[in-house]
Amino acid sequence: MNEQHNQTGIRRKWRRGLDTLAGSLVVWIIFLLFLAPYLYLIVWSFKYPGDIQAYPPRFFSPFTLLNYKQVFEDVNISFYLRNSTIVATVTTLLSVLLALPAAYSFARFRFWGQDWLAYLLIAIMVAPLIALVYPFLVMANQLGLNDSHLGLILFYLPWNVPFAVWMLRTFISDVPQELEESAQADGCTRLGAFGRITAPLLLPGFFTTGIFIFIGAWNEFVIAFFLTSTKARTLPTTIDFFLTYGSFQFAPMFAAGVVGTLPIAVCALLVRRYYLAGTTAGALKG
Repeated sequence: MNEQHNQTGIRRKWRRGLDTLAGSLVVWIIFLLFLAPYLYLIVWSFKYPGDIQAYPPRFFSPFTLLNYKQVFEDVNISFYLRNSTIVATVTTLLSVLLALPAAYSFARFRFWGQDWLAYLLIAIMVAPLIALVYPFLVMANQLGLNDSHLGLILFYLPWNVPFAVWMLRTFISDVPQELEESAQADGCTRLGAFGRITAPLLLPGFFTTGIFIFIGAWNEFVIAFFLTSTKARTLPTTIDFFLTYGSFQFAPMFAAGVVGTLPIAVCALLVRRYYLAGTTAGALKG
């Protein structure tokens, strides 16, 4: 009887091991499928143009830094990197600051029309950008904001502020309200209780929200393409530099793609760490 029981236990362990192995293989296959295009981009950014367009592809051809030299010297990609950094950073900071009072109100108070206002924010977030390009272009020309950092930042806020409100609302709700009430009982004002008690617990939430907004503003193409021409042009809009009549300059295009995605790759790694920390901060600190 004991021997039969032991054999059953062994079979169960083998079955669990096989299930775990099968699950791991599926995860790795899906991961590699999604990662393959980016790996392809990185590898071929170090290849000569003739090797990229050859058929069959020359996978074992020599590597070169010529493409990166071209995008930094001929295209001056550092200028567009600077523009993207300015626009994405300022958009992130303003979005979080403007969204914080609204997010706090949604999380801590009940008021008339609260649900409808929340749905309105969602409606703003899902509005298609391409449908609003022409009105934005007209407004930018009338206000003198065409081809400027300020113009891009102002036109990015209508999408990023509602997103920040929804994100921060969740993080604030995770912080027990009793902590603020205890601070107020000790003599703090509501604003003082928020600054001393709630705000430090929201740091992971601020960081997480900011990263998502930064990535979105960095990658935005449609508005930046139509509202900028030279002075405020951002990195994603430089794709047309490598499209010539009847041909594509794949080699420098790949190099520019790698340079432009490196900040996003770093942000993605930070998101994984701080998003988990942010979603559990209220429970752990409360």
